Amino acid sequence: MRSLASAALASPSKGNLLPTVFPTLHDFGIRPRMGTCTMLAATPASGKTYLALKWLKEMGLSTLYFSADADEATIVERMCSILTGESTDEVAKDLRSLEGKEYYSDLLMDETPSMRFVFTPDPTYEELVLELMAYNELTGDYPKVVCIDNLMNLVGENENEWGAMRDHTKAVKNLIRTTGAAFFVLHHMSEDVKDPSVPAPRKAIQGKVSQLPEVILSLARCGDELRIATVKNRFGDQSPSGEYYTRLYVDLAKGSFYNTAIELQSARAVV
Repeated sequence: MRSLASAALASPSKGNLLPTVFPTLHDFGIRPRMGTCTMLAATPASGKTYLALKWLKEMGLSTLYFSADADEATIVERMCSILTGESTDEVAKDLRSLEGKEYYSDLLMDETPSMRFVFTPDPTYEELVLELMAYNELTGDYPKVVCIDNLMNLVGENENEWGAMRDHTKAVKNLIRTTGAAFFVLHHMSEDVKDPSVPAPRKAIQGKVSQLPEVILSLARCGDELRIATVKNRFGDQSPSGEYYTRLYVDLAKGSFYNTAIELQSARAVV
């Protein structure tokens, strides 16, 4: 047992806000913190992986990204698209040449020096632990940010799919306590939602795993808009129904995000 005074000294970074990347989200009350779990939940093809990559890259913090859902080639193409503003098709074409590979390799080395990736397609909880321990041994510390993309790809001992997801969220909570890192967990919403152009309610989260994350963001894409509702927020206002949301403006073909429609239009006008 311990006193609260000693606990406060032992974990000074717990609860510290992460760097602001999207002022629109910050002003809306979406402010991820150290030592907590932020879940990004959406139906497929809503842009949650693009958003996570952009968010984590721009924060510039030491990051360990478990890409269980997408392979190495896909993540390389998406990150290069985010960095250059080129479409993933253009990036994939350039990567077929040795010159293109060398160019993008140098770019990634310069622009994402603090990010490390694990591409095991179906990691177990034990593998997550081993990778975090290896990171700690290599660098002398745990990463400040950990991303799991996505929750459904984790493998557990529970034969019931929904029960396994609940086990995994509990395992993530244990890892947060051990590492003090900020966790971002990507997950799916039910595809049975009535209107996929608006954020789904909290009750639509697959596996009903809403208990443990401190913040849950429900995402929905409608044309150039990425609509984001805070369906759970232990630190501020929330809209469990998803009806109250903010917007980022996106050009997902190029992995680009903008805080306002004017910024998006200006970027397109330049091109």
